[in-house]
Amino acid sequence: MKYCIDINNNYVCTRLNMSEYTGKLTEKEMLQRLSDPVKQEYYDICNGVRYPSLMSDVIAKNCFDPDKHPERLEYLLRHVTGDSSIKVEGSFKNECGAAFTDAKKIIFDLPARLADGRLSDTDFQIHAQDFALKRGHIYGSELLTIQYSKVESQKKEEIDYDTVKEVILVFLLHDSPKEFKDFQSDRYIHRFYDYTAESGFSYKPLVKSVYVQVDKAFEQYKNGVDGEHDPDLQLLLAMMGNMNDKLVLDRVGNNPLFVGIAEHMRKLSLNKEVQVALLGEKFYEMDLNSIKNSIRREGLREGKLEGRLEGIREGKLEVAVRIVRNGMATPEDAARLAEISIQDLEAALKEQDSIET
Repeated sequence: MKYCIDINNNYVCTRLNMSEYTGKLTEKEMLQRLSDPVKQEYYDICNGVRYPSLMSDVIAKNCFDPDKHPERLEYLLRHVTGDSSIKVEGSFKNECGAAFTDAKKIIFDLPARLADGRLSDTDFQIHAQDFALKRGHIYGSELLTIQYSKVESQKKEEIDYDTVKEVILVFLLHDSPKEFKDFQSDRYIHRFYDYTAESGFSYKPLVKSVYVQVDKAFEQYKNGVDGEHDPDLQLLLAMMGNMNDKLVLDRVGNNPLFVGIAEHMRKLSLNKEVQVALLGEKFYEMDLNSIKNSIRREGLREGKLEGRLEGIREGKLEVAVRIVRNGMATPEDAARLAEISIQDLEAALKEQDSIET
């Protein structure tokens, strides 16, 4: 595979095998590999001059933690789903897999149990994913399987098709995929609550999926337009779009809930462990973008789409291994960030360990 890093705004590409990667990169070395604008942005965040992204993995998971801050997640879920009855009770295990030996594990972002027995997962997608809708189907199926499974406090006969509770999936899209951008509408929230056959027959499925175009909500906010007619929700989504925008900062102080989130973001950005995690995210983004750009150029020249996609997959795996080896993330988080299976990452880590020994 071709691996690229950006040094002083120049792409440096070399052929690397997994066996050629040795040792860990220090924080200083990672900072040196960031472009000057990204590096300055990181310094400003660490010094409290600017806010980190509310869509950042470490920031979102802390600010909307269903155990520590259920009221925040509850507010978000109520508004994006249009369901005022939602009450968050807490979290549940966020790593799941079907009952097959070779099944891939699914790692949810912010899984939560609701007071009425329903389950939810809120997914913060900071990068565009062309497969967002397909991912929703897979996540929904897995979440529904969990819902249909017996827990310790239940008897098997208590779980049946008639009694199983629905599940809710919310995808927050910081960079909307093309199919969403191409859809002509003022709406930036898309709720899939009904299945309709070509005959016109429809029914309400047990999986309710909601896709929120954060970027579109932010653009409308700046232009004084609101396709959903929910100004408070639009402000929260604008905070996710760009917390450092002056128009956003000018209004945050009017909502105590949002003030608490902003203060929490600032506090987190001054925490050393969070700073290391943020650096890991920026390093991952830089690494992955470099790989994608290089492979895309190579693929276009050679006209080989299949090879290009495989190269991107290998590149993601390489970056995930680097992040884990540098202590920037757990294997589970690295796999989720890189959009690869935890099994592939664990296999790559074992392969590297066997080579090094």
